[in-house]
Amino acid sequence: SIAIFPKANLISKVKQQGKSIQYHGQSDKETGRELYEYFCECIRSKLLEMQCEIRSEELPKWYTRRRDYLSELDLEQKRQRQKHSKTDDNKQSSPTPDIPPQDIFRDGSKYSSWDENGFPMKDANGKELSKAATKK
Repeated sequence: SIAIFPKANLISKVKQQGKSIQYHGQSDKETGRELYEYFCECIRSKLLEMQCEIRSEELPKWYTRRRDYLSELDLEQKRQRQKHSKTDDNKQSSPTPDIPPQDIFRDGSKYSSWDENGFPMKDANGKELSKAATKK
């Protein structure tokens, strides 16, 4: 048997040499519960598949129908996310604190050369950036 316990500290940062913990990006209770249930269901599914494989048995029909339905549903959700991400690509995103400062402008589609501090020196075509462009 397997015991699975949800752990909030998987998304936490230890601060001040272990004296405090900060939680970043933690989901609300309901979303967390849904994700946990989904995770447990995935584990149950894998266990059923492994048991049937070990016993050389076919998967139950109810399971294969459900798996096929969920796969189709997953594909539809991925299509929706891709459609939304294409519209989101046009929006300007701001740098996150996870990106080191010297890597913020390291975009090969916009620039081809950078100085030692990571500031762009030439555009994607290899042309020197204007003084105004380097100030942006």
